[in-house]
Amino acid sequence: MTKKTNLIFLSLIFLYSFYCAIQLGYTWDVLFYYEIGRERLDYLFSFGSNEVDDKVYARRFLTGAYATISAFFVQFFPRNYILEAIYFINLTFSILAIFGIYKVTKELFNKKIGQITFIICFFNPIFFGHMAMNSIDTIIAFSNIWFFYVILRYFKNQHNKQKKNNYVIYCGLALGLGLGVRYSFIITIVPILLFVLFEIFYFKIFTSIKFSKKLFLLDTIKVVLIAYFFMVLFWPYTHPNIFVLPFKLAIESFSFGFGVPFILFNGEVFQPHQLPKSYLIVSLFYKMPEFFILSFILFGIYFLKVSSYFKNELKGYHFKVFSILFIIFFPNLLLFVTPYSAYDGLRLFLFLIPYSCIIPSLLVYFLYKKIKINLYKITFIILIISQIFFYI
Repeated sequence: MTKKTNLIFLSLIFLYSFYCAIQLGYTWDVLFYYEIGRERLDYLFSFGSNEVDDKVYARRFLTGAYATISAFFVQFFPRNYILEAIYFINLTFSILAIFGIYKVTKELFNKKIGQITFIICFFNPIFFGHMAMNSIDTIIAFSNIWFFYVILRYFKNQHNKQKKNNYVIYCGLALGLGLGVRYSFIITIVPILLFVLFEIFYFKIFTSIKFSKKLFLLDTIKVVLIAYFFMVLFWPYTHPNIFVLPFKLAIESFSFGFGVPFILFNGEVFQPHQLPKSYLIVSLFYKMPEFFILSFILFGIYFLKVSSYFKNELKGYHFKVFSILFIIFFPNLLLFVTPYSAYDGLRLFLFLIPYSCIIPSLLVYFLYKKIKINLYKITFIILIISQIFFYI
């Protein structure tokens, strides 16, 4: 597609998403988070003179970074359109998250696969349904994806001092925003941190010859400091002692009852701690479009053929693919080996959806390139029909 065609297409889907956003009514927690954000915004602008509400005990566990940032931008909208403003800001971050997964895929594989990933992710019904109304989990996805992308760019540009310093700041802000939404965000980046270690000490696909491990360690410390102070900035309950209270409140929150008391799963009602260990993978199987399920099955069937094709085109293909698969399945693994459960349903794992779109994109790209072979042509047609069937 030409640039003009791309621009028209993007404009249409963005307008459609905005139209869908303004049709939404109030969710049960939208004003709760807005009030938290506005309260903390007043606190920051008063340099701590305006006290925060201490009546609702659970508020002390909420870091509130995004709620505060969102409340700041809401001030630029007319008062009669507060809800629409909140949803528009959420939608903007969600679209940027999808743009981020395009950038990640482009860095890992190529531009065409990135474009396919963008389209598949944008029209994923689970992610699309949360784009405007979810003020938490879409931001977790945004932070996770851009944190990963900035790391990839850092690897390639560590030798360039100006670019390196910029990426250190961006990385710290992405990490800080994620922690500032939910401090358990740190768990979601474990696969990315493992990717970093394998890349630096073994594969060296993205790092240049001049890559310095010592400099990387120093920059990592800078990233952690930026992220930490960004998080506590919007968390006034920690301000009496920013070095102790964040950890104390985080530990205390583990024994606090968050979320809904009951969850409907597979036609049965469960308390959150009673959910089956297979909850996440079964929920994704039921809620994902047929196209997704079929893509993963076919990717497994054609795995050797797909690998044979890509390993000649892309350096480190297997490392990249297994890294993406590990990001997708890591939360499932955690649910199986830890006593913790998903206290508030599938939305907690929304950040997995954009990464999950990469696997179907690889398959679609491979089938399109091999379209002259009858078997792959038939498979490609079946996939397209399954996608169209979902929207009929």
